Amino acid sequence: IDFIEGRMPMWWDRLRQIVSRTQERTLRVDYHGHQHVFPVLSQSEKQQTLRMLGAELRFLSSEERNTVLAALQNELRIGELVVGERHAPLSLPQMREMTKNKIAFASHGKSHRSFLSLAPEELCREIRESKIILEDWLDKPVTWLSYPFGDFDSRALAILPEAGYEGAVTTIDGLNSGENRFELRRIAVGGQTTFPQFIGATSGVREATSWLRRHFSSVEEVRRADPVY
Repeated sequence: IDFIEGRMPMWWDRLRQIVSRTQERTLRVDYHGHQHVFPVLSQSEKQQTLRMLGAELRFLSSEERNTVLAALQNELRIGELVVGERHAPLSLPQMREMTKNKIAFASHGKSHRSFLSLAPEELCREIRESKIILEDWLDKPVTWLSYPFGDFDSRALAILPEAGYEGAVTTIDGLNSGENRFELRRIAVGGQTTFPQFIGATSGVREATSWLRRHFSSVEEVRRADPVY
């Protein structure tokens, strides 16, 4: 919600631009009261730094994260960040047009902060306000939520039904079989996913293969440890 209202790119797109454009050997970042140093000389180091920093910054407040990114941009002498159409958020007219054409929108929190990092009153606002705002924008009921970063806990599970949600999805990969409707799994489909891989994932073949691999691997470990087995 905040990114649509502010017409800003997502923070990880800003971080990606900063890291990819630096010519320095290392990147120094201050958060949690300490300075952290990351190597950024090669492309592989930059990718690793992006993964590690992304995992850390997701737990900061929006204000703290913006401070970190602004300091990085200034220290590394990175010029103005380019916000192209690829990284721009949807506009409200675009969302309404999509809604008219049978595309449904679900909540994703108000500021895309990890639910695990929020105080109880903040968590309530993230869950309730995002629903209210979306319903006001689109004039449609919003009854589902996707957890930011897939992070959730017992507090969120208690608040969601009270706030009028019917279900929520996680980032846990796999098919559903009797899961709580507020802890539903999803099938990950990326740009490199082939059609046979998609069929294998959605049919259950991939999960069955993984189970068999784990099962026979554990049997083999027992066999090696106990020759009598």
